Amino acid sequence: MKIYENVRFPGKNDPGRPALEKAIKEAGRWEEVSSLDVFALSKVLLSGAWGAELTERMKKLGKPDKSPWIKVFPRDERK
Repeated sequence: MKIYENVRFPGKNDPGRPALEKAIKEAGRWEEVSSLDVFALSKVLLSGAWGAELTERMKKLGKPDKSPWIKVFPRDERK
């Protein structure tokens, strides 16, 4: 186990997040700390929300794949 110091910031859905993002953008530093969410990109492309032309352009930069998904349910929700 390793313990390291860090600074915690509001998560994606926390109330303080918009103010944090705004402050970083106003400081001109957004590009230094932002990154692409490839899971979100895959979801939006598969939904068709970006339209056929842009979807096809983006798909050429990736590769088709299938990922296993396992969900653990509480005992009383099993079927």
